[in-house]
Formats: sequence, C-alpha cells, structure tokens
Amino acid sequence: MTRYETLLLIHVVMAVVWVGGGAALNILAVRVVSAGSPERTVGFARDVEWVGTRVFAPASLLALGSGVWAASEGDWSFGDPWISMGFAGWAFSFLVGMLFIGPQSGRVSRVVAAEGPSSPAAQAGIRRILLVSRVELLVLLVVIWAMVAKPGL
Repeated sequence: MTRYETLLLIHVVMAVVWVGGGAALNILAVRVVSAGSPERTVGFARDVEWVGTRVFAPASLLALGSGVWAASEGDWSFGDPWISMGFAGWAFSFLVGMLFIGPQSGRVSRVVAAEGPSSPAAQAGIRRILLVSRVELLVLLVVIWAMVAKPGL
C-alpha cells in the first residue's frame, strides 16, 4: 500500500466515523425526542456532547489532516472545486460546533441544573441543537458527494 493509499484510507475511515456517526445520532435523536421523556432527551444530549468532543472532533481533524496530506501526495490541486467544497464543509462544521453547539450545550446544561430536565427552556435548547446538527449533517453529505463526484474535473 502506498503512502497516498494509506492516507486516503485514513481520510475515508475518519469521514465514515464522523459523518456516519452523526447520521446515526440524528436518527436516534428522532426516536429519543418522540419518546417524550425529558430525562431521556437530556441524557441523550449529554451522550451526544460526549461523543462529539471525544470521537467526532478528533475524527474530523484526522479526516482534514489526512485529506490535505493525501491531496499533496496525489496529483490533486487545492484549487479543485471538490477540494474547496471539502474545506468549506469542514470549516462550516467546525464553526457550528465551536460557535453554536458547544455554547448552546453549556446553556442547556445550566438550565437543566437550575430548572430540571423537564424545563421548557432546556427542551427547546436541545431541539435547537438537534435542528442545527441536521443542517450540519446535510452540509457534510454534500461534501461526501463532492468527494465522490469531483465536480470540476
């Protein structure tokens, strides 16, 4: 296996962990929220936060790093539209996590601590996080399409 193939394998596996895991959590979120249990919803939100920081964040960084390295090892140009779409999708996801999901999760945790898991504010905050994560997932699925279709070639 060449260095390029190894880097591409790492890139794809990390994307599968990151985006596939996000898709699975979005599907589970529908089940959890529809169950109508505020305690279950809050517990699920805590688990998602844990997975996000300990699994998805490292996987996204490894996907980015291995992708950049693979592109420089291969015969690819960083000006290719599909590579630019990959950078844009990664940056979008990073900014959403840093500027919205992280702070919103902190606010929800404080509301739950003060008012309990049944708090309308806590449940509304969790629903906002889940909505934004669905939009983020759609963006990442477009990036996967771009990686496969390579528009502009």
